[in-house]
Amino acid sequence: TTDDWQLTHAVARSLIRCEEFDIYDQALSHVDAYHDSTVGWGGTTKKSIEELHWYFGDYGTDGRRPTQKPVLRGAGNGVAMKIAPIALAGHGKQRISLDQQVKNLAWLTHSHPAAISGALVVADLIFLYTNINFHDIKINWLLRKNVKDETFEKLELLAENFDRCMNEPIEYAVALLGNRCVAYESVPLAIVIAFRNQNNFEQGVMEAVNAGGDTDTIGSMVGAILGAKLGVGAIPDRWLNFSEVERAMKLATNLHQTFKT
Repeated sequence: TTDDWQLTHAVARSLIRCEEFDIYDQALSHVDAYHDSTVGWGGTTKKSIEELHWYFGDYGTDGRRPTQKPVLRGAGNGVAMKIAPIALAGHGKQRISLDQQVKNLAWLTHSHPAAISGALVVADLIFLYTNINFHDIKINWLLRKNVKDETFEKLELLAENFDRCMNEPIEYAVALLGNRCVAYESVPLAIVIAFRNQNNFEQGVMEAVNAGGDTDTIGSMVGAILGAKLGVGAIPDRWLNFSEVERAMKLATNLHQTFKT
């Protein structure tokens, strides 16, 4: 399994434990994950959680408290890759409340506007798919006109070239948007792949992990988006025969039971 799943699990575990979004408990959940393993963690995430570890370990005399925004750092996708539980817990609620929770979670580790915007877009798309009775969401729905950063510049580029991104081989979208581990490349590419495969979970995830670049995170985001749209029944049966899947299913069930409306 990947760091994407490890930290998604940490976010969901805290939501279930508190039955709400609690930034201090989210920080503690991340510190617990830090002690388990940091394999695959980006430098920004690792450094930030170390600061939180020092804060809790020294009773607030050292490190950085969870509500304290870090110095400007980290345009990576370390928030977007784990944001799905926040969006799912926000089912039936106001999008403005979801936005603030996404930002609060982002500030645990990432303060770069592009990283926060990337997480907001992924959360927004998952939220829309679980709250709207029709699945005709357009790319322009995700463009917040009052925000300008690298993520939204790439999303605008995607919107301008949307038809080609949908119909050309995936290599066209990769060349246009990029596929590195920065949110302003991986998030728009994940959205393209999700839209290209909006009725086929398996095909979408396979296209994501074969698109090159930061394949685990792009696959994670595509899986989260298509999972929100299509449900667990869209996952191929043969993909369910992995030991970690049972753990994920239990977590998802607990999350749903905790926040169902």
